[in-house]
Amino acid sequence: MGGLTGALNIAKNALLSFQTTTQVISHNISNVNNESYSRQKVIETTYPPSPSAVGPIGRGVKIEMIKRYFDAFLERNINLKLSDYGLFSAEETGLNILESLFNETQGSGLTDILKKFWNAWQNLANSPENTAARTQVIETGKLITEVLKSKFEGLRDLEQQIGLKLETLIDEINNLSSQIAELNMQIIAMESGGKTANDLRDQRDKLIADLSKIVKIQYFETKEGAYNVILGKGYNLVNINYSWKLEVSDTDVYWISSNGAKIPLTSKEVPSGELGGWLKLLEQLSDKYNYEYVAGNRILTNKKGELISESDKLIEDLGLSVGDVFKFSGTDHFGNVIEGRFEISDDFVPGKTADELTVRDLLNAIESAFDFTAKAYIKDGRLYIEDKFRGSGKISFSFLEIPSNISFGSFDDPVYQRRVTELNLAGRLKLFGEELIKVVNQLHNQGVGLTFFTKELVGFYRSNRYIKELPYFLNLKRDGYFFLWVKDPSGKITP
Repeated sequence: MGGLTGALNIAKNALLSFQTTTQVISHNISNVNNESYSRQKVIETTYPPSPSAVGPIGRGVKIEMIKRYFDAFLERNINLKLSDYGLFSAEETGLNILESLFNETQGSGLTDILKKFWNAWQNLANSPENTAARTQVIETGKLITEVLKSKFEGLRDLEQQIGLKLETLIDEINNLSSQIAELNMQIIAMESGGKTANDLRDQRDKLIADLSKIVKIQYFETKEGAYNVILGKGYNLVNINYSWKLEVSDTDVYWISSNGAKIPLTSKEVPSGELGGWLKLLEQLSDKYNYEYVAGNRILTNKKGELISESDKLIEDLGLSVGDVFKFSGTDHFGNVIEGRFEISDDFVPGKTADELTVRDLLNAIESAFDFTAKAYIKDGRLYIEDKFRGSGKISFSFLEIPSNISFGSFDDPVYQRRVTELNLAGRLKLFGEELIKVVNQLHNQGVGLTFFTKELVGFYRSNRYIKELPYFLNLKRDGYFFLWVKDPSGKITP
């Protein structure tokens, strides 16, 4: 377009371009203190020229795009370091609390008290008739028990605090992932015309950075402009407009799959970030992590579609039939082979009809097969077999025969197992207490107050492998424990 109109259009386009550039500059200046903001710049280009008799005539300037200065490679590396920073921050906080709990520099630590305890024993050995020396042994012994008790209570309190912290972190992760999914849809809608949603992308990258500090993630951009986010070692967190949730129960963290299955997460699956740091610390101080378990990799529901519970009746709630048989085998903590059988029939469990049998009766049969060295329980619709012995063991389990209309899945899936390589802090502290009891009893040739049975055992119970097999043990509280001391003819005392 030539003439005056063309000249005026060129001037108009120039003014519009200048106006837009001024707005972008103002936007940059106003966000100078915004850490999540990426600087923007107007990219100008010329309008296609108009043909004329004397050749193409220029038509002025136009804005091609508003460019966002953003380095994706650098941002990813920063986010990786944020995950490490979150890990170290969580570990530092927790270890500072542990340091104050096991403070040995104030003159009242466990080491100092133990020295006084052994000195009291030495004084008693030198003057066994001295009442004051005897009293000193008793009082220092009481002091040791109080110190050990306070340290155990401190560990339990810290475990509870970590549980509360995990709840906060899980809420943040769920909130951030849902926001990222929402921004994905807004960005896709805004960029459908070929433009770039700069400010929305800044917001999303800020959320990604916040999420990276809490938990280790991987993310990539789809062709539509959305971010897909993967948690830890392969658990989906965001896929375009859909976000997965995490859940915490007590101190156990789960990833919830699309079908509602709960997958346990540990520091192996989440190795860094604040969540990884707190999980790692929890595994170092919680006593439950000293006990191995194997669990089925399938969730079982009853006829109502609800997760099964231990009180569900096998026939009425699970739809099983009279005559159905469960056969199972495995190995206990020490690798001894166990085998068992359970049948749905009258009086298979004394005093119960087939209709009265419950899931708990099946679990009791499994525990009996293990000679009660393992406990069987249902959690979130899944069957768990947990070792009652601390430390690394060889516990395993499988069903050899099971009714066709139910399945607990495989018990060999590492995702649903807890294996112990070494005792953690709580386990070692308990072991220390047990060993201290042994040493104290070995110091005194009469076992420090223990009265030993020296007659011949006639008509007593017989155990194949474990004391826990004995009938009278079944009447004891199963959440406790006791020591049986054996004194040989030479005077050596062994628990």
